[in-house]
Amino acid sequence: MAFRDVSYFVRPSGDKKELQLLDKVSGVFRPGVLTSLMGASGAGKTTLMDVLAGRKTGGRVEGLQLVDGAPKRQAAFTRLMGYVEELDVHNPQATVEEALLFSARLRVSSELLPAANAKAFVRHMMEVVELGPLAHRLIGWGGPSGGLSTEARKRLTIAVELVANPSIVFMDEPTTGLDARAAGLVMRAVRNTVATGRTVVCTIHQPNRDIMDNFDELLLLKPGGRTIFFGALGEKQTSLVSYLSSISGVGRYEPHMNPAEWMLEVTSPAAEAGLGLDFAQVWEASQQARAANQLIEEHCGGYSSATAANRGGCDGGGNAAASKRPAAAAAAAAAGNGGKVAAADGDVEAGGGGGGALKGNQDFEVDKVGGNEAANETRRYAQLTHVQLWLVLHRALVSHCRNTTYNGMRFTIAFALAWILGSLYWGRGMKRNSIVGLMDIMGAIFSGVLFLPMTNLMMVMPQVMAERAVFYREKASGMYRPAVFAAAQGLAEMPFVFLESILYVVIMYCTIHFEFTSEKALWFWLYIWFALMICTFMGMGFMSMTPNMPAAIASGSALVLLWNLFCGFLIYRKVRPGRDPGSNTA
Repeated sequence: MAFRDVSYFVRPSGDKKELQLLDKVSGVFRPGVLTSLMGASGAGKTTLMDVLAGRKTGGRVEGLQLVDGAPKRQAAFTRLMGYVEELDVHNPQATVEEALLFSARLRVSSELLPAANAKAFVRHMMEVVELGPLAHRLIGWGGPSGGLSTEARKRLTIAVELVANPSIVFMDEPTTGLDARAAGLVMRAVRNTVATGRTVVCTIHQPNRDIMDNFDELLLLKPGGRTIFFGALGEKQTSLVSYLSSISGVGRYEPHMNPAEWMLEVTSPAAEAGLGLDFAQVWEASQQARAANQLIEEHCGGYSSATAANRGGCDGGGNAAASKRPAAAAAAAAAGNGGKVAAADGDVEAGGGGGGALKGNQDFEVDKVGGNEAANETRRYAQLTHVQLWLVLHRALVSHCRNTTYNGMRFTIAFALAWILGSLYWGRGMKRNSIVGLMDIMGAIFSGVLFLPMTNLMMVMPQVMAERAVFYREKASGMYRPAVFAAAQGLAEMPFVFLESILYVVIMYCTIHFEFTSEKALWFWLYIWFALMICTFMGMGFMSMTPNMPAAIASGSALVLLWNLFCGFLIYRKVRPGRDPGSNTA
């Protein structure tokens, strides 16, 4: 991936002037090379990575971005890349192997990864990041509540992206929050990823010497998003140290120092102000910058920002990303190596032999859809909608079955509430020969339709809240359509609500002694089941539409209150405002 003069602008709310976060940043990320994005706080490290990955939904982007020598097309590039977020967000009810299989099946087309080979491919990737012994371990919530350790969760986050068979992997702060040992394990997994021939780019804040030794190249930014250094680090960072030491007035580097800490200290805004220098201007005038620019030009070819925009490249709106690696070459490589694809392309053995499973190169699939915008849109997702729905629904059902706390609470509450209402209205269901008896029957029905559905509405909200973060990550990775996730979550609730309604109705109907006819019992159960489903879906909807739990609870409670006020029990139709109390008409 090559980019030249990339700038990024945002317009703060209420401000007419744009704020520039990146200022003409250029560079090249190459296969089999681990590149670090570093800089002081506010330098734009994560911003640059998000812009290159196409994850900025607002603002304005300028500059040229190329993938394999062709203008980047975001719709296809999403399937070519992996993005390892700083936060390790996963479904806590899945095992490590299940999480990886889910990602692989949704992000690699069935033509490239047949279902029969998926497990072999996933197991190979688990070995790459050293997760093999944890394959059947539940991910859990981490920390005291159990599940994977922090560094194992980070390696899982990396593996979830690797099973998509990406050509380029972006990693945001992969060692943040880890101790030295855990960070070392994660960086070993990162180096294993690089060894497969993939392009790997990491933002990193302040690594220790051991972590710094893992990186091959560095793109160093200063606050304001301008380049201070880009190029190979050299053995023990000698190239970087040599360049910075050559600048007049820069503090001397001692062998016992951490190169990363020294680099950030001597290039800090305070040091820059003390020296009266602009390190970005010093870089632009240096011999190293000329060599870097020559490398960038070699990868950019004859493209300019204008021609890239004309050809549908990145024009600030995050268009789309295409790879021009020849399909014929990928097919020939697979055929000529006994079903293997070259490691430099980031693929593994196809077939059942060595633990891989891909039938070809992921880029080959993108080539087939990269011809025009209509084709790109139809192949925005690796799987068809019905396949997405089945896979997401299967995961949701498995998660619900394993979530014993949630299921135990709702069945316990249904059981207890049914007995409470049955005790309060014991045997009142057949006493219809007086006003008091009729009011008791109406009160029992009203209470039965109100309290348990309201409980369901509140109980489902924390579940949706926990799953929402997972949804955001998977949606950004292009796994499935948002409507598929919503449909799967609703369908997964139905069998559990069905069983809950049966338990609730059987106890309540028998204890209150409503009329024992199959037709009336069926209608009563249907009303209860529908009320439970409606309130469960309402809770899911409010939690999805509101920013946080308190807002969702307030919205749901307000609507249910209005429903209950005008349901005909608390306020009769005859005495509604605007009606004559003496009138018998509705």
